[in-house]
Amino acid sequence: MKISVQACDVCGDYSVPLRSLNVTVDGNRIASLDLCEEHLRPIMSVVSGVRERAKAMTPHAGRSAAARRRQRNPTVRSTKIATMEEIEAAKEARRAAETASNPWPSEPDIPSPGPCA
Repeated sequence: MKISVQACDVCGDYSVPLRSLNVTVDGNRIASLDLCEEHLRPIMSVVSGVRERAKAMTPHAGRSAAARRRQRNPTVRSTKIATMEEIEAAKEARRAAETASNPWPSEPDIPSPGPCA
């Protein structure tokens, strides 16, 4: 039977909850730390400060995705609702425009010779 006890890497306290951190630089793992909340707080303040500065430097800082979409395309697109009569009329108009623009008539229907005897 094996029992594992984790303690804070700074103060050695094992009676408090711990958070594990993996520190990497340029993809190379430097250290793995187990820290209590007291010793984790300064590291997290540095990390959150870096995140806030990076977010402030982005061109879309603080705006939601919907707001960014509205800025790119201010027009609101909605699905057109049409009745069956309007749809059929549009089809007929499209067919009439196609036949008017096509100088060559379509191929006549050639009956199939049927099954071979």
